[in-house]
Amino acid sequence: MSANAPRARRRLTRRTRMTLVVAMLGYLLAIIIIAPYVIMMFVAVMPKEELFSPPLHVVPRGIDLSNFVTPWTDFPLQTYFRNSLIIAMGAVVLGLLVAIPAAHALARIRFRFKPAIMLLLLMTQMLSPAMLILGIYEQFRHFGLLDNLAAVISVNVAFSLGFAVLILTDVFESIPAEIEEAAAVDGASRFRTLVSIVLPLAGPGIAVAGVFLFAQAWNEFTLALTVLNDPELTPLSIGLYQFYGQFDKEWTYLFATAAMGAIPVIVAFIYMERWLVRGLTAGSVK
Repeated sequence: MSANAPRARRRLTRRTRMTLVVAMLGYLLAIIIIAPYVIMMFVAVMPKEELFSPPLHVVPRGIDLSNFVTPWTDFPLQTYFRNSLIIAMGAVVLGLLVAIPAAHALARIRFRFKPAIMLLLLMTQMLSPAMLILGIYEQFRHFGLLDNLAAVISVNVAFSLGFAVLILTDVFESIPAEIEEAAAVDGASRFRTLVSIVLPLAGPGIAVAGVFLFAQAWNEFTLALTVLNDPELTPLSIGLYQFYGQFDKEWTYLFATAAMGAIPVIVAFIYMERWLVRGLTAGSVK
């Protein structure tokens, strides 16, 4: 017992050191990720004349909150936010309407090609609109879908749907099939069982898929830049270019507007936090 004590202490010390190294690497990674956002907020509240005044600095000497007000009066931010909200909410609604029945079918029906379909869904996440933008533009032009928010919503959903289906399939598989069988014995139709019983139990997973669809559509840039030319249909991700002119760059307005543009996604994550934690772990224990 006494002979093993030094060895146990050495093992504990080694484990403690490894834990300390991993924690330090985690903190360092967190600082690297958070630092750009901190700098963005500093520039957003910095007076315009102070931005490039020597010596160059990041922490503002003064605070100018007009950077958050002037863009609303001098630029059509209301239009940009409205269009981004339409695209993002449309992507959530359409994406969930397609993903929920598809994931439920994959979770409950056993067939030979299910692994191949799951792999295909995973492979779709390796694609992006930027890779296929020329083909997408030609299709939009051929069918007269340029300057059409509904078409942009559909393409956004197409590129995000695979991830939503994969999440929801795992969530539905974690729900005992016996619950649906008992409802069927009581005379409930498959649709009523899905809506009244399965969806409430799958709420956390649906929240995760919905937030993912919302964030992807809210931040989408390449597709909107290519197929939306009407100023009245410009989303926020494209509208930020208004502050980046050929001869003048409104950095303080740009960073302030970018900070305001991040608020809807942040609010969505905060509001759905408890659902997100439960949804991300749903299906991990069966």
